[in-house]
Amino acid sequence: MKSILDSIRLPNIYQFDNLLDLFAVKQLENDQTHSKVFQLLKIFVNDTVEAFSNFNNSNPGFLQSLGLNEQECFQKIRLLSLASLGATQHEIPYGIIAKTLQIDESEVESWIILAVTESIIEAKMDQQKNIVTFNRVLHRVFSRNQWKQLGETLNTWKENMNLILKTLQDCKQQQLQHIQQLQQQQQNGLSPH
Repeated sequence: MKSILDSIRLPNIYQFDNLLDLFAVKQLENDQTHSKVFQLLKIFVNDTVEAFSNFNNSNPGFLQSLGLNEQECFQKIRLLSLASLGATQHEIPYGIIAKTLQIDESEVESWIILAVTESIIEAKMDQQKNIVTFNRVLHRVFSRNQWKQLGETLNTWKENMNLILKTLQDCKQQQLQHIQQLQQQQQNGLSPH
């Protein structure tokens, strides 16, 4: 249980899915005394600000009883929710981000800056259009889907590199043929064009 609470409490930890693989942590799910801690962990693994807010409202004083700061927990779950949102779409309007994070639209830019500073996302803000363009996000859960996506990306890069190499080889071959033609013309006493 201490590892769960430390992971939630520590400011630079944003991936929790590996904790769910631990036997001791799995046992908490069915333990009457600690099942709420397991629920809290699952929210930080892959849920939203709304789920966290509902959990917090349904269990008043629970976070404090665990030694967790409510505002720090809200900050972390907002950053995680922002990462999840950025993983699903490339361009997202400020309004959707504000709704997802349960903040005012005027606060969106501050949250984007914080998430970039924490290396949770790489993004650009278009203040004219009120859109955030996500270039990279921290995946909260690195599952089979992420491995599959990574494999597909690497295969695409490999195919592109093979195409570039083939194009370069073809260009080299054409240049060699052209040089050979010029040499042949010179040997035959013809002047090159």
